[in-house]
Amino acid sequence: MDKRIIEANRIVVKVGTSSLIHPSGEVNLKTFDELAYTLSALNNQGKELILVSSGAIGGGLK
Repeated sequence: MDKRIIEANRIVVKVGTSSLIHPSGEVNLKTFDELAYTLSALNNQGKELILVSSGAIGGGLK
C-alpha cells in the first residue's frame, strides 16, 4: 500500500467494474478488502470520503 500523506480533507474515490470484478465475473474480494482498509485508514485520519463506483452493475451480473 502506498504510504503517501494526503493533505486534502475531502477525497473522492472512483472504482470501476474492472477493479472490482475478475475477468471470470467473480467478485475480487482482495481488492474490496484492500479498498476497505485504505478508506478506513483515511477515515480514521479525519478525511471525508466519497466512494463512487460503477462496479455495482458488474457485481450483480454473476
